[in-house]
Amino acid sequence: MDNQDNEIVGIILAGGHSVRFGQNKAQALYNGFPFYHYSIHALTTQLSKSFIVTNNQYYSFYKKNTSLYVIKDMERWKDHGPLGGLYSALQEIDSDWYFVLPIDIPFVTRRLIERLSSYVSNQYDAVVPVVKNKKQPLIALYRSTVKTTLKEQLINRNLKMGIFLKNINVYYVDENELGCSLEFTNINTKKDYYYHIANQKE
Repeated sequence: MDNQDNEIVGIILAGGHSVRFGQNKAQALYNGFPFYHYSIHALTTQLSKSFIVTNNQYYSFYKKNTSLYVIKDMERWKDHGPLGGLYSALQEIDSDWYFVLPIDIPFVTRRLIERLSSYVSNQYDAVVPVVKNKKQPLIALYRSTVKTTLKEQLINRNLKMGIFLKNINVYYVDENELGCSLEFTNINTKKDYYYHIANQKE
């Protein structure tokens, strides 16, 4: 893939309300470190520039507890889900490509960042992994060319990531090509948390 001349910056989406988890799961612990530590570490050890985009509720927390530049959701697009956060980041940060991660995935690694980034190509608007036949649009790369489509969907209040992917040119990467799947483990509830964390410590 022709990624040599493309700048890639990291964007960590940290505006979720963790309703099913019952608290801000970004602060839940894995091996003594909060979940948000892992997303930050994976991006900053592979990419030279990384940012956090969050809402008013968590802005002060991330400003105080991380060294990254923290962006607030644009006022017009607050509470517009991941699309609102992504568009807010793209409006403030100039780059060719943006590697997007959620704030709450404790098993993410630098290796995943490196491997997915290797698929960047100006033939596509996005690089999205597929794990167990499920698309993973929040652990993916997006080219600056998606900004217009993002804005159109936000204006129309069409906030589904699946529709967004259908409206752009996506290169899908199967988990077998990446050689990893644990990194995509989704922890939504306390039951998920205790099950996955206990299994990893065994």
